[in-house]
Amino acid sequence: MGLPNLLKIISYYKTVLRRLGLFLSIILLAIACKTSKPAPYVYASPILASIDLTTVKDDKIQVIYHPNNVSQDTLLFSFPAIIPGTYTLANYGQFVEEFTAFTKEGVQLKTEKINQNQWILYEATRIDKISYWVHDTYDSEEQHSIFSPTGSSYEENQLFLLNLHGIIGYFESSQWQEHTVLIKYPSHLYGSQTEQANQENTLPYGIDKLLFKDYASLIDSPIMYQTAAPEQFTIDETAFHLSTYSPKKRHRSKTIQPSLQRILKAQKNFLGNFISPTQYSILLYLSSSANNDARGYGALEHHNATLAVLPESLSADNLEASLTDIISHEFFHILTPLHLHSEEVQNYNYQNPTMSQHLWLYEGVTEYFSILFQIDQGLLSKEEFYNRIITKINTAAQFDAIAFTKLSENILKEPYKSHYPNVYQKGALIAMCIDLIMREESKGAYGILDLLKSLISSYGSTTPFKDDALFSTIRTLSYPSVVTFLENHVDNDIAIEYNEYLNKAGLELTKKQVPTSYFIHETQPLLESDQVKNEIRFNDHIINNSFLQSLGIKNQDVLLAIDTKKYTPANFYEIFADANQWKVGTIKEFKIKRGLETLILRATLSAPTRTVSIIKEMENSSEQQETVFKNWINE
Repeated sequence: MGLPNLLKIISYYKTVLRRLGLFLSIILLAIACKTSKPAPYVYASPILASIDLTTVKDDKIQVIYHPNNVSQDTLLFSFPAIIPGTYTLANYGQFVEEFTAFTKEGVQLKTEKINQNQWILYEATRIDKISYWVHDTYDSEEQHSIFSPTGSSYEENQLFLLNLHGIIGYFESSQWQEHTVLIKYPSHLYGSQTEQANQENTLPYGIDKLLFKDYASLIDSPIMYQTAAPEQFTIDETAFHLSTYSPKKRHRSKTIQPSLQRILKAQKNFLGNFISPTQYSILLYLSSSANNDARGYGALEHHNATLAVLPESLSADNLEASLTDIISHEFFHILTPLHLHSEEVQNYNYQNPTMSQHLWLYEGVTEYFSILFQIDQGLLSKEEFYNRIITKINTAAQFDAIAFTKLSENILKEPYKSHYPNVYQKGALIAMCIDLIMREESKGAYGILDLLKSLISSYGSTTPFKDDALFSTIRTLSYPSVVTFLENHVDNDIAIEYNEYLNKAGLELTKKQVPTSYFIHETQPLLESDQVKNEIRFNDHIINNSFLQSLGIKNQDVLLAIDTKKYTPANFYEIFADANQWKVGTIKEFKIKRGLETLILRATLSAPTRTVSIIKEMENSSEQQETVFKNWINE
């Protein structure tokens, strides 16, 4: 569809169709944060943008953007380089083509692209509309670094997944203006906020009207149109919408809803009535995992929605387990950073952001809650809960010691960027330690959830805190011991002795031997195949394997042969199959190369074991420890 036809639709919608009521209108009341300083205004009325989903050209959709009453002769039009909640430059403008500006008379004006995300518009006071086409991102993920839940996908007449930050741009001085977005879509598709397809509409398309308080609200609202109707359910005062796209129809919203409803009910019970959105949408995109489909699995939080991307090949049980962890994490973001956040988050610069020091709060505390609520609400056993903690302790130990405040404010650059995964490991453990400190200080009465509620009540959702002042506020609202911990282990890189904090709840870290295999533990091989050097080497995971330690194997030893059989990368996987046939009590001879020396190592086969860390309950815990423990996990 060309530009004139789309403009006719916009005009027709404004003057006739809305009065006749032929089209479904969706009003998204997006919650947005105000800046702490007055916003500059260039426009006297709301920004209007229209998106046409009825015509897909070379995997692109057309967008028309209408500024109003422009008062400057030269303007800069931008797409975000990065968005809140992500920590890698995405450069969404790279997917925009055929960028043009027109007067009311249809005269094309001069524009100049100055980088991947920005265009200069000349004679801007004459502009009536800007037109451009936008590619989707899922079919080219090998060529860019955009995290799938922040991207878009178009399957003509089947599926449109829209993250508006990659589709609608902005003028710097119009970010705080109201935005109206009109979406023309095939009438047989269901929107993620739509109860049913427009049955009264006899035309082949419908038009949805979406209202946003400002640009931040606009990019906070993902949208999905597809052939399957969303499921709706209510928990307390919150209306939930679940929209699932499964290309091979392997999963449906109707079958996913019961387990998801159980999870969300447990989360709301955990939170109480402190924060309860009136509406919340869950958009679930299940990828084929093909080369031209999404493969960046995970999710991204929004004030009133979560968009999750997972492989469609997951079994129903594995999908449920994944959603339990992913959706619960994203839903808990309604606490922080969506309500509690710093000035850096509230006054976000989409081109060159200044990052907050407090990722331990935004991601670490949120991740901790996604585990804690499960034991609190009976969704995890104590043993499963302990194993989650142990896994995080072991994983966090693999990262260098870096002060978390320094890590956070430098997270977009190396060497800090490569430590980002530790935010979900050590960050969650930081939250656990604070929780246990508070439980001990309050004799079980207060924990970190109470601290978050106090912080949110103190600041409110529209008042950001100053990064450097947060610890001082926490001191006022909790205990000096909490701030001492933060100063030592968050603002500095002093290692955390986790036993010290687990002891407060009558728990202790210890070691035990568990059965394992000769050359693999769970899914971790103890050898690596090097095709370039044509050799097989032992790696540092051998350290906890009892048999290999008794044999005398060292890290980086090269395996040449076992008994009379030689091993190379060509028959690498036969090592594991051969070892499964070994009998305890027989003698094995290993031929290895260590540096320039060739060695023969012999040992009598014994059943291999591996040393693992565990959390166990202390035998003689005190009354105070028992009180802390029971209040901590709601036993």
